[in-house]
Amino acid sequence: LAHLLQIALAILCILSFNSTQSCKISGDLKGAKALGDIIIGGLFLVHEKVENLVDLKRPVNQNCKGILAMIHSIEMVNNSTLLPGVKLGYIIHIIKYDTCAETTVVMGAALKFLSNSSSNCVQVQCNYTDYLPTVKAVVGSSLSEVSIAVARILSLYLMPQISCSSSTEILSDKTRYPAFLRTIPSDYYQTKAMAKLVHIPQWNWVVTISSDDNYGQSGIDNFIADAEILGVCIAVRDVIPSYSSDKVTNDRIKQIVNTVVNQSSVNVIIMFAKGSHVINLFKELSVYNVNKTWIASDSWSTNRNVIHLETIHKIGDIVRFTFKSRNLSKFENYVKTLPINSAAVNTFLEDYHWLRSLCHDKLTKRRSWEDDFLVNNIEPALAHALRNLLKCNKELCQKSFDFTPWTVSFFTLFLNVKLLPNKF
Repeated sequence: LAHLLQIALAILCILSFNSTQSCKISGDLKGAKALGDIIIGGLFLVHEKVENLVDLKRPVNQNCKGILAMIHSIEMVNNSTLLPGVKLGYIIHIIKYDTCAETTVVMGAALKFLSNSSSNCVQVQCNYTDYLPTVKAVVGSSLSEVSIAVARILSLYLMPQISCSSSTEILSDKTRYPAFLRTIPSDYYQTKAMAKLVHIPQWNWVVTISSDDNYGQSGIDNFIADAEILGVCIAVRDVIPSYSSDKVTNDRIKQIVNTVVNQSSVNVIIMFAKGSHVINLFKELSVYNVNKTWIASDSWSTNRNVIHLETIHKIGDIVRFTFKSRNLSKFENYVKTLPINSAAVNTFLEDYHWLRSLCHDKLTKRRSWEDDFLVNNIEPALAHALRNLLKCNKELCQKSFDFTPWTVSFFTLFLNVKLLPNKF
């Protein structure tokens, strides 16, 4: 026991030693940055994978909209009278790896947010009550699996973390994740609605399919519990591997396709899965020209790559569950007139302009803006919390900017902001 204590003390001393050496955090992070009095962190997964492990500069399945929505929303707050005399800045991290969904990789960005503003170090302390990190709040992530991992670290500092699409129910547990917030309801409500939808027309014999991650498994577990209360039976429960090789995943998808085709007595399928899994499944299934009814969870119901599949008409009907959207004409115009050369300080590194122009090309063609509405809700909510914290009036804010993140969490928890016409 004494030997173990000595090792633990040695590790603690190494972690705490920073008086003569500067801390270096991995530079494999890409993103955008704008200076301000108060810095908001952003954590976005721009791509799920790349073409190969050698060339990491050209992502596949780009998802640029969240980044632009956050930047646009912050600029809107800065141009308003909500925080007079205060400028919000941002540090947005994009992970440059072969799989952005890997939670261990995203932790690097979380540590960067928690680094001390003066020394760029994540300090080891017994009490973080007065700790002042670089950012005051974090926006993201979109994936529940990633948000859970990040929330475990940020909650230690009670730094507010706000997500627009991480809907897994476990994140509502304030004992485990006291600083996590979101602008959407949890899956608790979605699964109950799904169960009622299946029960009303007496679809009492169904198949469930989920991705093998926290979002998929938790969602399907909740659905099954709600459905069984209403007398709905589960004929087959299938799972698609999330973190296996492409070969293993594709082989499993082919097995699921055989199950769906051979289950002639079951015509309703509930699916909590990643968009990439749904696309691969539907491509395989379209060969058989089946006629099933698919109940789509929010993770893929508005995925434009799924909706625009050429063979989508060969898999049957899709009933989609998603969130309400509102008029986003200002954001649409912002995207359509997006300048290639930004005046802000950016760290997209050597291919920032390429990525920005790619986002512009993809987003100007989009017709669905549901996710962008949810992202655009976050910054106004944070701004209202900051307005209360800084004791702002119409002319100025009276309090210093040197406040700890947990004070933002406190004011954010009691927000009831009306965002035309919804309340959050």
